[in-house]
Amino acid sequence: MITALPEEESCPRRIVVIHQGALGDFLIALSPLEGLYHASPGIRFDFWTRREHFSLIESKPYANAFHPSDGPELAPFFHPDMWRRAALPPFFEKASEILHFGQESSRVPAKRLSTRTKSTVHWIQSFPQAAQGAVHASLFIAGQLRESGYAVADGVAPIDAAPADRKAVREWLAANGFAGEAGRPVLVHPGSGGRRKIWPLTKWWGLIRRLRIEKRLPVLMILGPADDHLDGLAGASRELGVRLIVDQGLCRLSAFLAEGRLYVGNDSGVSHLAAAVGVPSVIFFGPTDPRVWAPRGTNVRIVATGWDTSTNLTWTPVSTEPLEDEVNSVLSEFLA
Repeated sequence: MITALPEEESCPRRIVVIHQGALGDFLIALSPLEGLYHASPGIRFDFWTRREHFSLIESKPYANAFHPSDGPELAPFFHPDMWRRAALPPFFEKASEILHFGQESSRVPAKRLSTRTKSTVHWIQSFPQAAQGAVHASLFIAGQLRESGYAVADGVAPIDAAPADRKAVREWLAANGFAGEAGRPVLVHPGSGGRRKIWPLTKWWGLIRRLRIEKRLPVLMILGPADDHLDGLAGASRELGVRLIVDQGLCRLSAFLAEGRLYVGNDSGVSHLAAAVGVPSVIFFGPTDPRVWAPRGTNVRIVATGWDTSTNLTWTPVSTEPLEDEVNSVLSEFLA
C-alpha cells in the first residue's frame, strides 16, 4: 500500500492521462500515478484510455473522468500536416497538464499536441528499451515523472473488486460447488498476450494434474478470447474437474481473483491484475525480464526459468513434464 504524504495543495489540479496500452502496461503505470496522487492529494486524473481499464479504478478518489481511447480524435496528430488544423478534443480543455504515455512513435504527436493546447504536455515513455537498462517499468515511469517536476510517493497501487462483483462471484462459486473455505479455488491462467511467454504446456499439464489429483484442490482456469490454442489443454483439464471461466470482463475477473486462495499464471496482464488484487500469486517468466516486467506485490512469487519458445505450445495429454523444485517449493509455501 502507498502511504499518503501531507497534502500540499488545496485546489484540485486536473491532469489528463493518455494511456492506450494493454492491461499490464496500464497497471504498471497506475502505481506511479497513484504515487503522484498520494504525494499531492489535490490532483485529479481524467483518463483517456480503454473503458475496461478505467472500470477497474473508477472508485478511486483521484479518478475524475473518462474518455474512450478507441476513437479517431488523436489520429490527426500522427499526420505530418493534419494536426495543424485538427479539432482539439474538448476533453483536454481546462487541463493543467497532460501526461501522454507511449513509446517513441508517440513522442512527436505529444509534442504536436503541446503546441495546440494551453496545457503542459509531458511525454512519458511507457517502459524502458533494452539499452536503457533493466529497471522496473513502474520505477522507470516514476523517474520520468520526478524529472518533470512531480513528487511521487513509492508504492504499489491495489485494485479492489467492486462489492457487487464480489457478491455475484461468491454466489456463482456457492452454486457451482465451491462453497466455504475448502472450496476457495486455485485460479490458473495458462495464456498470455504473447505466445512465447507461455510456460510450456507440458508443465502446465503437470501442474494441473498435481493440483487436482494429488492435492485434490478446486481449480478454475481463466481463458480469454485469444486463447483458442489452449482448447486441448482446457478440454483435458475439464475431464479432471477443472471449471473454465471464459471471456470475463476485468471487473468480474478481479472479483474471481479476490476470492481465490492462489493464482498461477504467465507474464500477462491478468497476472498484473492478480498481483494488484492481492491474491497470492505464482508467476512464470521465461523470455521476458522480470526485473522490468514482474508484477509487484507482497504476495507475489516470480519463478524465472527458461524454455524453448518454438516448442512451448507442443502438448498431448500424455506429455507431462515434471515441475521444477522451485515451483514445488512455492506451491507448498502458498498451499500450506
